[in-house]
Amino acid sequence: MKLKRYYTGFIKNKKIVAVTGLAQGVGTTHLAVMLATYLTNGRHCRVAVVEYGQHGSYEQMKNVMKYKRVRLSTKALAEHGFSAYGIDFYQSIYQSGAIGILRENYDVIIIDQSLRANQFISIEEAAELWQADMRIAVISMVPWKWKECIWKQNRLMETVEKKRLKTVSMTDAAYRKNEKVLQIPWEPDPFHIKAETIPWLYRLLEE
Repeated sequence: MKLKRYYTGFIKNKKIVAVTGLAQGVGTTHLAVMLATYLTNGRHCRVAVVEYGQHGSYEQMKNVMKYKRVRLSTKALAEHGFSAYGIDFYQSIYQSGAIGILRENYDVIIIDQSLRANQFISIEEAAELWQADMRIAVISMVPWKWKECIWKQNRLMETVEKKRLKTVSMTDAAYRKNEKVLQIPWEPDPFHIKAETIPWLYRLLEE
């Protein structure tokens, strides 16, 4: 995977990227891992992916892959972590202060937030979005999830400046055309990204 040509000045300071799924099954964790893979392999960053709350995806991931323990001086956080493919993952993190601690140890922190059906945007979740340097909302364009996603997106707009919230989808664009939604190609394995997908991740992070 030759990614050096896409390396730019994205990492001038340490960054926090919040990836928030506005419905179940929209690909939030998948996109978070894809971004982590891109930043780790293409930009040579030290990246941590944080499961904010507990949606179980990382426990399932941990159960089927080879992993190592994370090397972190803060024992309480290290116990929540595991490392795979050069990326450190932290499960079931709830305290906002934990993000600040991790920020001192990594170039990029990717926060994975997934909102369940009919779940309101809580103060805590809004706070995590506010402290992020980049905010990404993941939606679905399929008809049976579209209304839920738009309702939650409008809720987010009440707490986050519209121009600072990027909306993306990993759903087939044939379902619904929307020029304001960036279409990210789906990768079967988010730890191994095809070359043709890299420009889309580059565009998401840079524009």
